[in-house]
Amino acid sequence: MLEPDYKQQKKLFITIGILVFLSLIIGILKLTVFKSNKTTEESLYATYYEAGKKISQDEKQREIFARCLVEKFKARYGDRFEDIDFNDPKNINDSDVEACSEHLSKMSWTKLTEEKILKKFSSMEELNGFTETLKMDYAKCLLSKLKSAYPNGLNGPVPQKDMDEFYMNCLGTLKVKSKTK
Repeated sequence: MLEPDYKQQKKLFITIGILVFLSLIIGILKLTVFKSNKTTEESLYATYYEAGKKISQDEKQREIFARCLVEKFKARYGDRFEDIDFNDPKNINDSDVEACSEHLSKMSWTKLTEEKILKKFSSMEELNGFTETLKMDYAKCLLSKLKSAYPNGLNGPVPQKDMDEFYMNCLGTLKVKSKTK
């Protein structure tokens, strides 16, 4: 539940903001699967580069991101590209994605990024006890505030000062209607 202790909420929201950004990148990358039976280093790079397009419009960032993941993959699996089932998301290591995602500081507003952000915001633990409709209203309010403040996308984590303001401005969506028991 939402508590009146704003310092505690602030710490929690900082953590949530960072986790939302990383989870978004990991989730989008895991949606990308290989369609060919034979995988080469080039096809691996191309796949990771394409996955990066769903997050960032910055070509240089996507190149660095893809190269980073290929290097992580090679360190983990060696040159056994043909032996790996890329239709299995378990073969994409979350820690590798997190390490390489620092190169994707620019996140564009796409349908996929918006859906992921809505999902993360509507499932925040602090919203337990509220109806799904209220949770989604709150998430939509936060997304709207983000898009208004950053119309060209996000360049990394949102400053905590901004997120605090957004959280506080959107609390009204939860207070207007009654909570469920």
